[in-house]
Amino acid sequence: MKKNLILFLAFIVGGITTECIAQLSQGGVPVSFTYSQKAKLAEVPFQIMPAVDVEALKAEDVYNDQIKDQPWRFGKDLFVNLNPDNSGIWDQLTDGSRLWRLGITSAQALSINLTFDNYRLPEGATLFIYNAEKSTVLGAYTSFNNQDDRYFAVSPIPGESIIIEYFEPANVRFPGEINLWRVTHGYRGLFEYLKAFGSSGACNVNAACSQGNPIRDQIRSVAHMIIGGSLCSGALINNTNNDGTPLFLSANHCYGTPGTVVFWFNWQSATCSNPATSPPYNSLSGATQLAKYDLSDFWLMQLNQTPPAGYNVYYSGWNRTTDATISGPVYGIHHPSGDIKKISWADAGVTTSSYLGNTGSGTNHWRIGSWSDGTTTEGGSSGSPLLDPLYRIIGQLHGGYAACGNTQPDWYGKLGTSWTGGGASDS
Repeated sequence: MKKNLILFLAFIVGGITTECIAQLSQGGVPVSFTYSQKAKLAEVPFQIMPAVDVEALKAEDVYNDQIKDQPWRFGKDLFVNLNPDNSGIWDQLTDGSRLWRLGITSAQALSINLTFDNYRLPEGATLFIYNAEKSTVLGAYTSFNNQDDRYFAVSPIPGESIIIEYFEPANVRFPGEINLWRVTHGYRGLFEYLKAFGSSGACNVNAACSQGNPIRDQIRSVAHMIIGGSLCSGALINNTNNDGTPLFLSANHCYGTPGTVVFWFNWQSATCSNPATSPPYNSLSGATQLAKYDLSDFWLMQLNQTPPAGYNVYYSGWNRTTDATISGPVYGIHHPSGDIKKISWADAGVTTSSYLGNTGSGTNHWRIGSWSDGTTTEGGSSGSPLLDPLYRIIGQLHGGYAACGNTQPDWYGKLGTSWTGGGASDS
């Protein structure tokens, strides 16, 4: 199995927000923060990103946010080719080790997140990413984060300027390879993590509310997905061996290079009320493609790292029935508009149809006639699971018309259709 666990159990140390690889305790502090000769370190050069026309993007969003079968956009992806050979500055340290640093500035960004398309570190090397004020620090990333496809993605950091810091000890087995491929300029959402916290419709119900008690375990299976500048939802799904293989179900229309997807588990309010600030989360980075199928809008991955026990995740069961109807109640668990985790339910159950069609118009989707409470077709909810009355996944959200204030239908790609897919192992 590929190794690619991103840090992310947030804690506060000396006023610095850090994230660490929980299982291996590989947090720590960047070398430049404590180096005894730091007064002699070179000044960090900054790469200035092209200007982003935020007003034009927001004007597009007025229309795009109404299109439910596409990911919800929070950032503008800027593509680059930056590495220690063509940018930044090296410092040779007194013990023979080396330190490379590069600053990235994207003017007026609310946050910045990065994707590397060539990440291969030797043992002993560390990579940190932090904002210019050094108040938020991600790392240390190490050789443990190496994965076969060499992709590596990290969560957004608040602010318009960040610094990448790579430390390489003397006498490593091979020189580290780091190539920055994508810089995502976050332009909407709150300053804190840019995750549109609190921006979903008022009718959405927090996952901690008592209405979620029947699906309390299944709630732990659902994660928020960051794919460059876009957001979706998805869920861990069990297999018949019950062996903890980290299979993850989402929607085909959310597709992005699997190795670049960041998964946030447990990003939800601790109570039924919305919290005053963004709650903590547990994160993993990277997955492997298993299968996808357009007709049922199905995307199945395997995470590159099994979620640690401390994440307290759950692997939801499933039901691949091909029945024409399922009597309610059925349940949805999702991250609408990139907000914290919410729940919805429909007491009347579901019927079979085509996508956006009427009952009986086809066999590849489940149709929710109307929700009894909550709504799941806000952008960012795409790919989220639909549960039957026995709390088993029967499909993942494709799209629809439901929203706070109406009783319009929604459609989920049917797991029973996805099971056979196109008849090949990759579908």
